[in-house]
Amino acid sequence: MWILEFIFFFVTLILAWSLFGYLLLIWFLGLFRKQRPLKMITDFPMMSLIIPCYNEQDNILEKLKDTRNLEYPKEQLEIIFADGGSEDNTLSLLK
Repeated sequence: MWILEFIFFFVTLILAWSLFGYLLLIWFLGLFRKQRPLKMITDFPMMSLIIPCYNEQDNILEKLKDTRNLEYPKEQLEIIFADGGSEDNTLSLLK
């Protein structure tokens, strides 16, 4: 009977280590690691943001305002609204 208890506690110990031990070890080692300052990105790549829209006249102006307020250099950002043949006023609101 003691062999079954030993196997049970051994397996329980292995499972506990795999669930919590690694996390505790990484956390503990992280306490001694020197934090490096984050580098700020200064050279942003050109980015195209393609937004599909279809019959979105109620929401399109808010979406346009949100995309213009992105924290990305305006000269590096291209915003394209791809209209899928809207039957409402979506396209005229974008112009």
